[in-house]
Amino acid sequence: MRKKLDYKHLIEDVCGFTCENDNYSKPLPSMTAQEALNELCDYFLGEDWYEPTGQTHPEIVNFAIVEEIERRYRGVKIKRNRRG
Repeated sequence: MRKKLDYKHLIEDVCGFTCENDNYSKPLPSMTAQEALNELCDYFLGEDWYEPTGQTHPEIVNFAIVEEIERRYRGVKIKRNRRG
């Protein structure tokens, strides 16, 4: 599980957009809903997470991902840095 936001990973690895430099001020490329859910699964549950019952139907696996994320992170308080 990654501990911080990695724009380069999102843009290049998930969206398939090649970055020529570290300037991310350009509009970000889009991703499908499935790509977004897969990225959230990797981020919150880890890249080695798998659907425990062995199901392979995408809608069943998607439900299991959401259920597991909500189960693990229910009631978690998000800390925000205040810039002064």
